[in-house]
Amino acid sequence: MISKTVEQLAVPSLETRASFAEIVRTIAAHDAAMAARPEMNSVEVGGTPASDTPLAFPFTVAAWNLERCLFPAESAAHLAATNAPVVLLSEMDNGMARTGQRHPTAEVAETLGMHYAYGIEFI
Repeated sequence: MISKTVEQLAVPSLETRASFAEIVRTIAAHDAAMAARPEMNSVEVGGTPASDTPLAFPFTVAAWNLERCLFPAESAAHLAATNAPVVLLSEMDNGMARTGQRHPTAEVAETLGMHYAYGIEFI
């Protein structure tokens, strides 16, 4: 279980990333290698909410698999239309060439005036 939060996820060095190819291809070796990586065992938390008021019940939760989030501003506009105070986004990029080395999760949160929590699945 991940319980550590950070302001920014650690980025492994090129040398560390190259060493991933040498991991023995077993579940135990993979699990041990991932357990040793700080970025795999923490969640980045950021953003600034528009309000610190507790959520009133009932509330709406929006969930969307944005698959990289190539268009954060447009995606945020669609989410804003739902008036959902909680948004669950999956398959979001962070620092990938295909999204211009940006952090779309942070961009969507900023546009919506929300906090965000971002974790990674793989490097």
